[in-house]
Amino acid sequence: MKPDTELRFLKGVGPRRAEKLAELGLQTVEDLLYLLPFRYEDRRAFAQLADLEPDGQVCTVDVRVVSSRLIRTCRRNFTILEAQVEDDSGTMKVVWYNRRYLERALQPGRRVVLFGKATTNRYGQRVLENPDHEWIDQDDAEGVHTGRVVPVYRKTAELSSRMLRLLIHRVLEAVPEEALASRIPAHLVESIAPIARGAALRQIHFPDQEVSLAELSERRTDAHRALAFEEIFIVQLALALRRDVRRKKEKQRRYVVEDDFRRRLAKLLPFELTGAQKRVLREIVEDLQSPYVMSRLVQGDVGSGKTIVALMALLVAIENGYQGAL
Repeated sequence: MKPDTELRFLKGVGPRRAEKLAELGLQTVEDLLYLLPFRYEDRRAFAQLADLEPDGQVCTVDVRVVSSRLIRTCRRNFTILEAQVEDDSGTMKVVWYNRRYLERALQPGRRVVLFGKATTNRYGQRVLENPDHEWIDQDDAEGVHTGRVVPVYRKTAELSSRMLRLLIHRVLEAVPEEALASRIPAHLVESIAPIARGAALRQIHFPDQEVSLAELSERRTDAHRALAFEEIFIVQLALALRRDVRRKKEKQRRYVVEDDFRRRLAKLLPFELTGAQKRVLREIVEDLQSPYVMSRLVQGDVGSGKTIVALMALLVAIENGYQGAL
C-alpha cells in the first residue's frame, strides 16, 4: 500500500464512508495517519473486580458477561442497561444509560474490557456506571485495542474510535516507514527532529510500552515534537514562498522622500525620536521607496512610541499625494 492510496480501497471504509471522509479532507491513507489521537488510555495493566473501590481511580478490567437486561423507565426515551460481569476475583454490576445498542452485544460468555470508575448505588452495591468498553474479538489478536497504551480518537464520519484505531493500525502495517519520508531537509531532521516522519506517526498512534503516559497526554514526546517541527517548518516555508512572490511583484505607487521633507518632518515634533524609532521609521521609508509591496509589522511594548512612528509614515504618504488611515 502506498501513502497516496485512496481510502475507499482500505478494508473497512468503502465508497460511502470514503465520501464522508473526503468531505473532512481525508482522501488518502496518508491523510488518515494525520487524524491524531485526542487522548490516550493506559490499558497495559488490568485490575481485578474485587479490588475496585467506590470513587477510586479509573481502572481497566477484563471481564466476561454473565447476564444482561434492558430496563425501560417511566421517563420517555430513557433506558437503563444492566449487566452482570465476572472475572476470577468475583462479580460486579455494570450500568449504562441510554445505550440500547449494547443489548445485543452483551451475550453471556463474551469477553469485554471495561474502563471506568466504581461507584456505590442507592442500595449500597458497587457498580460501574457508563464505562467505556472494548470487545475482545478476533481483530485484537495483535493487541490493537488492549494490553497497551491505546489512542482514543474522536468519532469521525460515523467511524467510532475503535474502528479508526483498527483502520490506522492496518495502514501502519501496510505502508512501509520509508514510504513516509520526511518533508524537511535531511540535515534538519538529524539535528532538530531526530525521529523520521514514518516512525513518528507510528509512535503517536501506537506508542512503545516504555513511553510515559504523561508525556503522551501533554504532547511532549519526541514523536510529537518531530511532527510539530515539520508542520511549523512547512508553514514557514509556505509563508516565505508567498513573501518572495509578493516581493517580486512591483507596486503601482512609488514614494519619494526628499531631504527637505525629512527636515520639516523632524521639526514637527517637540521631542526627538529614540534610536529605535528612527531606525524603524527609516526602514519603513526604505520599503515605501522600493519598487515592491511592503509587508511589515511594527511590534513594541506599550508606550514605546509605535503610534508616532505610524503617524509619521502616514505623513510620508500624504506628502506623496496619497491617503492614509490610522
